[in-house]
Amino acid sequence: MIAEKRKEGHIFVGEEIEARYQIGGALDFAFNKKLDSRVSEESAFLKILRDEFRINGAYQRVLKRVSNQESEHLHDLYYMGIDLIVPDEAREFLLFYFSLPQEIFQNVFSGKNLEDMGIPLMTQDNLLGLLKQAGISEPVVDDRLLQIINTAMKVSAQLDLKSVYDLYYRIFVDPKQYRSTPEFSEDGSLRKLFVKSEGTVEGRIETLEASLNAGKVLPDTGDVIQDDPLINILQDKFGITGVYMKNQTVVNEEPGRHYAERNNNTYIYVPKDSGDFVQFYLQGGGVLLHSLELKDKVDLGVRILGKGSYVSQMGNKEAGFLVFERLGLPYPPGIVLSEELVKDILAGSDLEQEGYIKLLRSKLKDIMADPFLPLMVRSNPKRSMPGVLETIPEGNSGLIHVIREVAQAWDSPAAKAYRQREGMADVYDLPIIIQQRELGYKTIRGDRGFPDRKYEEQRQAAPSLPFYGAGVLSTRNPNTNAPGLFGNYLENATGDELMTGGEKGNDISTLAQAAPDIYRQLLEAGEKLEKDAGPQEVEFVVNDGKLYFVQTRKISFAPQAEINYLQQLLAEAKITEARAIPQVERLQQKLGARKLYKVKDAIRADGLAKAGSTTPGAMQGRLVWNVEIARKLMREGKPIIFVANKTNQEEILSVIFDYPQSGLITNYGNSSSHEAVLTRLAGISSLINMEALEWRLTGDGQGIVLLNGEKLEEGSFVVIDGDRNRLFKADANVLEEVGIAQDASYGIDIPSYRKAFLVPYLNEDGSIKLEYTVQRLEELNQAATEKFIQLEKGDDKKLAFTANLEKHFLHDILTKQVTDQSDKSMGNIKGGIDLTRDKIAVEVKRSGQGVQIKFDPAKILQFQNALGLTPVIIDISPITTTIPVFLGLLEKNEGVEANF
Repeated sequence: MIAEKRKEGHIFVGEEIEARYQIGGALDFAFNKKLDSRVSEESAFLKILRDEFRINGAYQRVLKRVSNQESEHLHDLYYMGIDLIVPDEAREFLLFYFSLPQEIFQNVFSGKNLEDMGIPLMTQDNLLGLLKQAGISEPVVDDRLLQIINTAMKVSAQLDLKSVYDLYYRIFVDPKQYRSTPEFSEDGSLRKLFVKSEGTVEGRIETLEASLNAGKVLPDTGDVIQDDPLINILQDKFGITGVYMKNQTVVNEEPGRHYAERNNNTYIYVPKDSGDFVQFYLQGGGVLLHSLELKDKVDLGVRILGKGSYVSQMGNKEAGFLVFERLGLPYPPGIVLSEELVKDILAGSDLEQEGYIKLLRSKLKDIMADPFLPLMVRSNPKRSMPGVLETIPEGNSGLIHVIREVAQAWDSPAAKAYRQREGMADVYDLPIIIQQRELGYKTIRGDRGFPDRKYEEQRQAAPSLPFYGAGVLSTRNPNTNAPGLFGNYLENATGDELMTGGEKGNDISTLAQAAPDIYRQLLEAGEKLEKDAGPQEVEFVVNDGKLYFVQTRKISFAPQAEINYLQQLLAEAKITEARAIPQVERLQQKLGARKLYKVKDAIRADGLAKAGSTTPGAMQGRLVWNVEIARKLMREGKPIIFVANKTNQEEILSVIFDYPQSGLITNYGNSSSHEAVLTRLAGISSLINMEALEWRLTGDGQGIVLLNGEKLEEGSFVVIDGDRNRLFKADANVLEEVGIAQDASYGIDIPSYRKAFLVPYLNEDGSIKLEYTVQRLEELNQAATEKFIQLEKGDDKKLAFTANLEKHFLHDILTKQVTDQSDKSMGNIKGGIDLTRDKIAVEVKRSGQGVQIKFDPAKILQFQNALGLTPVIIDISPITTTIPVFLGLLEKNEGVEANF
């Protein structure tokens, strides 16, 4: 359909227009990167919404996106679209509005309302049939019920008619539970309905006048109330106007006694023809309809884990489950909450949150074999943030508390620091996964029982017992790019103990003896994953001998290994040099002031200690575990070997990544733990879980006692060698720089070369000089392409690489110029829309240029009943003379003529 739900309050109303142009060079834009997001609150269409349908607060957003195709295309794909953002209560009506047939659409566009166009609301006959379909054998349908149903449908077109009818029946047909005495106002135009009691006061009646007034309504105790949540709901959601409230006091005297009860009550006054619905709403209908609103939000904001196809709103973990599904690899079932739904849930009242959780559990019940199995709540960022977000079991605290804890980790200091380091936006963008929790350990009492610690002993005696365990593996070594499984696992344990618990774990290769069938499955899965998605880091759980995959993501390569991998792809002709250039440049930018070192080959020092795992490279400096001492040395520019244990790890990780002359030693963790992943990514050499007799980093007698009895104190000058897994002492400098990032670019520092190359093209503020028009840049880009093609045939590979860089840089500024010009021209669009039955055309004129798109009415009429028509805005970027136009509502572009 043309009008479709995008997310809460959003409706897509514009045709997506694909504009393809040939400009050469690699494709560098990220998928769905917004190049344009102009907001408009003024248009003829928005005026109709305000004036004719009383829908306020709506606006339109023009979006332009660039699609990133994972291929060697020499073109970019621009997509134009229009999103209409409307109040929640108007969404269902507008979806219906956009689905109208052509003849009615023309009248709607002219501002006529539904009744004027002869479109009936729910009729008695229709309602009678629907109620019978809902399982009500002999429904009583009258005008009162019809009014209630038609008003309620303003909240949701997907009413649970049976629930609405049951409540209606109890209130109006068989009112045993509900007592209501609606009153009319003096002129008969308003209904007075009881809302709530503010309290009762009992007192003696002292005067004759008070006795005479007993049982009567006394004068109002307050002014007319026109600003109240209930009034706002009735006005905004149901279009019931002229509503107000009053506080009034009623005195009831007990016969024969001079005592009376004084009740302070609140009443609402509503139009007579809306009185039945408001009574229905006050006596339970409000709760029922509110649950439907929550259901709409949940239906819109929940995706089934592993199902469907990739969409731009999808988180990184979630995308991995699509890979598992595609390859037939087993994983625990689950659902995904969009970031909008997460925000709605956490912002809701206690009652709303309870409703949300019931709906989520209902979704889970539909996909889980056993609804009583434990759950796991997992962060699902759209860009991986290893080691800084949360994965938490549901536990005893309740699902809502765990969701809140996972969501709040987005704003933790570690997460903010990571995003700042990686250049990521801070705006909340965290979908959440709720998934069946598969335990990696045998329990004593069912799935929620305690770990059976006798299991390992039992399995040693009887190896044929089903295997339990959890692990993390990479499809190749992230330190070196060597092929083969790399990682660790624990038997009868959870992945948490391995990832964040500091356990050393067993080398993944030993699983071949401990559980041969599981190891074989992992080997096969690793081959499939690498072939389908490239090098992957995979988390897995084994429960009762059954393997489950719980995450896969791209390997977090060390810079040395990533360069090696790129060189391998180039050598195997799996990517071109043009595709490798941006990745090499990104690595060089990331390393920045951080140089990569190794121990000189001539150094033959014996190691004093080694570690369970390492990250590559080397660093020589002073041992420090006190952060204040570290900051002093950092101010002096001295190299530091940070030492972390479980007590100071957060402090150490808060400073190490911002200091270029650093290394790390820990007494916990493994090759897949967060410290290993983060230091590996950053190019920091580390010794993870280094062996020692004693670690004392606080109090008296601080120091690290090695296995040979030697004690290392804070300030000791040492060398860590992650390449050879050793720690040793050296007074002289034993390091030499590793230039692998420059080796991959023939010794050229690409960021510096880019900056120098672009000087003639850019003004001081970074804008492109006026003389470099799109046409001129296209000519220069074409010349650079031809130069590269000629040099590529020769023997001077560095010269050819340099020409490729220049072509790449010109491609970038050409794209920027195209975007800037397009942005400016969008403000000058003028045109009209003709949607008569015989002529369906869109004409746009812009800055002396024009485009007319004609639709063959015969073709359109084939689709009108199902799809309807919507306005189209076309942006013509001045790049080529012909732009293919795809209408979205047609399978092929038959019947479409584009004249430029």
